[in-house]
Formats: sequence, structure tokens, C-alpha cells
Amino acid sequence: MAVTTYVVGPDGRPVIVKKRAAVLRYSQDWTAWLLLLGPTAAITAATWTSSPGVTLSGQSFNATATAMTLSGGNPDTIEWATCTVTLDSTYTEECTLYFHIKEK
Repeated sequence: MAVTTYVVGPDGRPVIVKKRAAVLRYSQDWTAWLLLLGPTAAITAATWTSSPGVTLSGQSFNATATAMTLSGGNPDTIEWATCTVTLDSTYTEECTLYFHIKEK
């Protein structure tokens, strides 16, 4: 199981510290939210978008989780990646991850 280290930013958001040269895979487990919607709720589509300073690749999803690979970033900036999931025409939800890019 991977553990991600984060700090709390000045605005109170959790921010993941990422080295500029690192190419890392991040995932979001949506199980808790899905269980609130019922035992058969499942992700049917997922799309990741990001701030222009980072590069997204390798987007994937299954019934309960989404994932992507993130690379790049400008040192000493806060970048973001947002995942939008859809269950059917009724339910859509977003989750944004924030990254503090460090040179080393």
C-alpha cells in the first residue's frame, strides 16, 4: 500500500509534496462515497484534468477507483489535478489533489 505525504497549505487544503523530476502514480478510492449511494453504485466514466504546469498520463478507472500518473511541474508552485467521475446520468462528483512542486 502506498502512502502519500502531504502538508497543510496556508488555505487549509492538504497539499502533496512532489519533486519536479518525479513521475508518480496517484489514485483515488471512491468506495466510501459509492456506498452512500447504494450497494450497486459503480463508476462508469472518469476523466482527469490538471493545471497547465504538470503532465497527466496513464488515466484509468474501475468500478471503485481512479488513477493517473503525474509528472513535471514548476518549482515552488501549487499545481492541481481534478478527477471527475460519473456513475450514470444522475451522479457526478469531483475530487481535486493539490501538489507543491519542489526542485529536489
